[in-house]
Amino acid sequence: MFLKKDTYKNWVLYAVPLIIFIIFNFIFDFNGLYGQDGHEYFRYSKEVKMFLTQGTSVDRMYWPVGFPLAGSLLSFTGFSVLWSLRIVSLFSLLGTLFYSKKIIKILFNKDGSLLLILGAATQVYFVRGGFLIMSDMLCTFFITLLFYKYLSYIRSQKLSTLFLIGLIACFAFFTRYASIPLLILPVAHSLFVFLRGLRVGFQVLLGIFFTGALIGLFYSNNQLISLSEEIINQWSFSNFYNRVITTENGINTNMVPNGMYAFGNFFHVGFLSFGVLLIPFYRKPNVSCKFLIACIVLYILFLAGIETQNYRFLMLAHPLVLIVLFPFFDALIKWLKSKKLASIFIMATLLFNGAFFFYSFNKTYRVHTLERKIINAIIELKTEAPIYCFYIDQAFPSYDLNNERRNFYYKEYDNFEQGALVIFNEDKFFEQWKGHSVMNNWNRLIIQNELDTLVRLPQNWTIYRIK
Repeated sequence: MFLKKDTYKNWVLYAVPLIIFIIFNFIFDFNGLYGQDGHEYFRYSKEVKMFLTQGTSVDRMYWPVGFPLAGSLLSFTGFSVLWSLRIVSLFSLLGTLFYSKKIIKILFNKDGSLLLILGAATQVYFVRGGFLIMSDMLCTFFITLLFYKYLSYIRSQKLSTLFLIGLIACFAFFTRYASIPLLILPVAHSLFVFLRGLRVGFQVLLGIFFTGALIGLFYSNNQLISLSEEIINQWSFSNFYNRVITTENGINTNMVPNGMYAFGNFFHVGFLSFGVLLIPFYRKPNVSCKFLIACIVLYILFLAGIETQNYRFLMLAHPLVLIVLFPFFDALIKWLKSKKLASIFIMATLLFNGAFFFYSFNKTYRVHTLERKIINAIIELKTEAPIYCFYIDQAFPSYDLNNERRNFYYKEYDNFEQGALVIFNEDKFFEQWKGHSVMNNWNRLIIQNELDTLVRLPQNWTIYRIK
């Protein structure tokens, strides 16, 4: 039978992501850089290494520093900073699969390799996190490791394990702040179990200490205060059902409301292509699964209420969702085996996942190649003129393009420098950024100035020179 032996399934579980990584790197020359976030992490990681080796300054970064810091430290082993960041993401993926498998073994005393192969290692929305220079997969690894240590602590109640839980929670939080809804319950319950075994006086003193430490950490970081206020101000029950949401990032028209998007781990074909098939095989969850469900529900409520939809956010909870769904999956496989359909189901799922992987990752790859084409086109112009642009400029430092950047997002320009370049995509930005400085600057530019079209690029991007 296909994938019958546990040893073979174990090999496939870790081999599949490695093979995909090798194919993208050596055949398609994909270096993991994609979108503004990836370039910002790369920029910060390089600056941290320069600071550690030469004492140069480091510009502030809006996001948590855990991921780029990990890349910087790993680069001291001899890898380049770019490769170090990619290795962090890849090994975070492998570590997440490893500890998810161990948690399934603890909770159900069964091997979870097949579910993890079909529901994680070949699901594009999850596994691509291991190939991108993004913080999501590292944070997912910390969250999965935290729950593994939490289950260990509940059974052993070793003080060293409790210390590790606190340390891992800090690592997760300072990798992605959005992880906090998933961290609250296991950390709080671990502390409760610890304090319950102490005298009342010690309970009060330690309770005051932990509360004071958290408050001190929060108020010592202006960035945390600002981010918290931002999330509180934007979180709304109306976001559960609204498809059109106006934010500082323009007008976002989503395909589905947040209330549906937040359940993507269960039913979106990019996360769990066979999720709907598990519904008839519902099994009453045990106590540990109920705890995991509570954590997942808390995170779903958080995601459904914020303004931004991004399937990257769902990645953090995906291993927990798979663990909770394992009894359903196990029942499905047993039923399919009784009908002699298990091999067909496995093959069909792998084929579908592969086809959707190609379709979805192709869009990511197109953005990656577009960034490189734009930058190569500018380099071929052999000019040091400043560049007016939006969206694409974060990629410039990653490829050593040092022209001065003037971003339409951050400033309203009254006048534009003659001879400067402009990189823009009016078709892409017209609807989302209507009434924002992005389109205001563009409209003012084309009214006040004549533009020479220098290079036409794919996906309606154009490089102009201001006359």
